[in-house]
Amino acid sequence: MKQNINKNPLITIVTIVFNDATKIEETILSVAYQTYTNCEYIIVDGGSTDGTVDIIKKYQNKINRFVSEPDNGIYDAMNKGIRLAKGRWIIFMNSGDSFYNDKVISNLAPVLRSDQFDLVYGKCVFHFVSGYNKIWSPEPLKNLWKRNVFSHQTLFTRTEIMKEYPFNNANIAADYEFIFRCYKNGTRFYNSNILIASCLGGGVSGKRRVEGTIARYHVVNEYNHSFYIKAYYFFAAINAFVSEKLKSVLPSKLLNALLKIKGSVFNKDER
Repeated sequence: MKQNINKNPLITIVTIVFNDATKIEETILSVAYQTYTNCEYIIVDGGSTDGTVDIIKKYQNKINRFVSEPDNGIYDAMNKGIRLAKGRWIIFMNSGDSFYNDKVISNLAPVLRSDQFDLVYGKCVFHFVSGYNKIWSPEPLKNLWKRNVFSHQTLFTRTEIMKEYPFNNANIAADYEFIFRCYKNGTRFYNSNILIASCLGGGVSGKRRVEGTIARYHVVNEYNHSFYIKAYYFFAAINAFVSEKLKSVLPSKLLNALLKIKGSVFNKDER
């Protein structure tokens, strides 16, 4: 049956967390303050023991489902959220991340109401512990074979697709694997070109760059076995290795300066 495009769809927002009492409240509040009202909020906790659960319980009237139990890692927890989701769309806003402002979902509502797209994404602001901030603007999808071309924290996905293709918990680049396979299968993408999320830099894949690079290669290699792709990822792995070593030995001030040279500094006037 065709969706009613005039009705605001139910949006499922999932937060996964484990022992993150210092950051979970900010994430919860960014969800609670959304002006879009037809939302379902699910929090999946990995069995925290540091006070995280007590903070979550303070906002139980803002949360539709709360699960606290041991899991087998980030993507296992995210898959739990997917199984619980009832919305037409789903987005992950994990502990430490937040919506860029309170109107993000409302601003996207016209797109989410339509039946034209399956994955909707946009821009993200990354905040690094060094004090450096950077806006990640999406690249063309044709570059997806090289790397993620947008931040997965900005991604709204039709829930039915995520239920059919849950994350591969054995892959450090499971979010990339999901997005790349959707792309190769002809799933309909839409770049909203708006700031959707504010996130902490230096996630799991960022700290394990070599492993993440190799994981992406194996995903792409399933679809294309060309020598050019093998060569690209060979040099990408070397670059990742050098980057990891430099980050482990360079003083934070020098590293911060290099980051500013490499990327664009966050412009506070961009909204």
